[in-house]
Amino acid sequence: MFLNNSFFRRFLPFCLGSFLVIIFSQPAFSQDITISVNWSQQLTNPITEKPLVSTPLHFGLNSYQGNIPGIAGAGGNANYRNGLNAMRPGLVRYHYAGQMKDSTTDKRGWVKNPNTPNFSWDVEKITAAMNGAYPHDPTIMMNLANFPAYLTDGSGVLKQSEYVRYGQFCAELVRILNLKLQKKIKYWEITNELDSKPFYRNNMAEVGKIFAIAAREMRKVDPTIKIGGPAFAQSYNPARIDAFVSTAFPELDFISYHTYSTGSKSDNTSKLWNSAQQSIGGATKYMRTSVKKFTSRPVEYFHNEYNISWSPPDQRMTNYVSAIFDALAVRSILYAGATGATAWNEADGWYGKLGASPSFNRRPASWVFEYLNQGFSGKVLDSISSNSSALVPLAILGEAGGKKSLSLMLVNRSLENVSARLKMVAPQSWALPGASNQKIQLYQVNQNGTSSVPSSTLASTIIRGQAFSVEPNSILFLTVKPD
Repeated sequence: MFLNNSFFRRFLPFCLGSFLVIIFSQPAFSQDITISVNWSQQLTNPITEKPLVSTPLHFGLNSYQGNIPGIAGAGGNANYRNGLNAMRPGLVRYHYAGQMKDSTTDKRGWVKNPNTPNFSWDVEKITAAMNGAYPHDPTIMMNLANFPAYLTDGSGVLKQSEYVRYGQFCAELVRILNLKLQKKIKYWEITNELDSKPFYRNNMAEVGKIFAIAAREMRKVDPTIKIGGPAFAQSYNPARIDAFVSTAFPELDFISYHTYSTGSKSDNTSKLWNSAQQSIGGATKYMRTSVKKFTSRPVEYFHNEYNISWSPPDQRMTNYVSAIFDALAVRSILYAGATGATAWNEADGWYGKLGASPSFNRRPASWVFEYLNQGFSGKVLDSISSNSSALVPLAILGEAGGKKSLSLMLVNRSLENVSARLKMVAPQSWALPGASNQKIQLYQVNQNGTSSVPSSTLASTIIRGQAFSVEPNSILFLTVKPD
């Protein structure tokens, strides 16, 4: 058996006490919970009606720092690059609401002279920001957040006479990145949260027209790209969704949308976790309901912003609450049939899985993405908790290099220790207790941070179907595979 990883030894002093409680003490349990995993039963994607599969696209992050030269790119901030390399998000969405601000006065702005008829992309700055960024080679989604100021009426509304010129400007960024710099970016997203703006709020059909014109211009440059939008701020408003899709659908390769669960700092954690576990997946269902009214073409679904609060600062987005929220949200989004998801965001003072520049310290949620991206791509198995209000499972049957693996995430969203027992239905031989050359990894994220559990006792106990303890407000990540 294998249960250790040198990378995590340096975290051991912070977490050892809690692990010893798990392994050797006998805490008071609130309840006994059974987790059943059926190896012969793969869930069905409710959108495609095909077997449900998780991919690296489901464990993605927004890049808020990526627009800045000297952060993500080659020779950039080592703390940032190491943190992202550890999390290895399978999908990275470049997004900054002020993307089209003046590149000389806004450190994340990418447009020269945006208020004049001579506006243009700042190729040098864009190149400096992106060259060498994210060497683990994720799929990239590039968001075209808004409009150059010169093309608007002064209030942020794109002039109708400038729709084509705006489309050509979007196409120019495709030319720069995909042809000149050979970035080969696959996903391109037009606009961001215009449904939250006064003019467009009840006029989303106009956004669909802008989208369709821009998409046609962009395809002239690179017909291989996938184009979508509009990054809905409100994912539960059927009228606005319908209005956009009604005019955008001929060019719509994917639809994108956002959710935040609260604007209040007083909501208890149970309410937040209910939202992540039960409600967040509903956004994809709303999108699917609208899309199928207008087209039978296959459309992809990207839930490409989610987090706890739309009203920061909120300390819960920086501590263990965010870790549990993200774990539950990923599961909900996956079960709803979304193609992919990106949490907001990878690094900043308010929302980030890493903290603010320049230290970019790791927060508990960063390990959730690290472990999910290590082994949670594959067939989504039927997994049931006898009490899903306390302990929530996600079971994945993966395969890499010709070898299969079972990965199990257990989220204890309760305030007390629970006594759990794993029941495996129709297991494969290499996952049975005592299998030869069996490799087991077990990690925990809790209120103190993370580490590998420093004994094979607990992992062996879990595999054998014996009772084991899961501490309050924590997540266990278990992987079993033939060595």
